[in-house]
Amino acid sequence: MISKRQKNIIDFIIDYESKKGYAPSYDEICQGIGISSKSTVSKHIKSLKDRGLIDTIKGRKRSLFLTEKYINAKVNNTILKKADTTSVYDMQDGRYKYKSLSVPINVSLEEKNTSYNIPLYGCIQAGYPMEAIQVRETISIPNWLNSKHSGELFALKVKGDSMIEDMISDKDIIILKKTEEVSNGKIVAAIIEGYEATLKRYYKLKDGTVKLMPANPAFKPLILKENSVKILGELVGLVRKY
Repeated sequence: MISKRQKNIIDFIIDYESKKGYAPSYDEICQGIGISSKSTVSKHIKSLKDRGLIDTIKGRKRSLFLTEKYINAKVNNTILKKADTTSVYDMQDGRYKYKSLSVPINVSLEEKNTSYNIPLYGCIQAGYPMEAIQVRETISIPNWLNSKHSGELFALKVKGDSMIEDMISDKDIIILKKTEEVSNGKIVAAIIEGYEATLKRYYKLKDGTVKLMPANPAFKPLILKENSVKILGELVGLVRKY
């Protein structure tokens, strides 16, 4: 079982992200739960990471997030032990919000223990556009993630790190809802000029152009004519294996 102090740290991370949309710093955790030493917070976080309950993205600040192991333990009320984990993030409002890290509710054990197969079409570049790879496989996702999103879901493997500040890393598998229209600010898989695929935030501009925005300052936005960009799908989830 986790300690009361560790539970307070997790609760603070959840509450902070639900309000701010990003993870707290160690200093803010100290202030939030009344710990005077940052090294004490660091020790507790290391313990939680060692047990597979929280994790961070290497090289990125403010990247604390809860793993699927913690979510499962919260739902099932099980004793928490160290083990390998696989995280599944729901990018929309709902049971497990990707950025706000809200703990799932109303998830039955029967529902959590079932899965659903969706097509895995190959790779998409989170970096500079690349020729789309159309190799079809399948991947299993939790049934609650499939049932939550109306419409056809599919998956792509991520190559590159242009979306790292949105916590999307190289080798992640992204889950998308098939659509050709999205509102501004959504993360999309898009085809450029009919053959190059990329993963970016989508903005339709007033001058008739489209901006595809990376989440990494090392990459520049792509400004393109609207008719040269075809949206394949909107990002609704992410699978990361450890």
